[in-house]
Amino acid sequence: MWDSIIKPTLVLFIVCAVVTGALAYVNGMTKDIILARTEEEQEQYRIQVMNGADRFVKLEEEGLLSDKVAGVYEATARII
Repeated sequence: MWDSIIKPTLVLFIVCAVVTGALAYVNGMTKDIILARTEEEQEQYRIQVMNGADRFVKLEEEGLLSDKVAGVYEATARII
């Protein structure tokens, strides 16, 4: 019983625990980098949509955001 059920189960549990720990560690190390790159990418998308805008300000008004809207930004441009 030890060699056929318990030993393989224990080995599988240890492998899964080590892999889970490694994934959690890598996720913690790269979380800030991924967030920064996502923000930069979103900024580039906003610039493509509103190509005359100089900057974007995120609006934080109650009732403005729903479960289908991730964020609302106000685009501003300098008039020369």
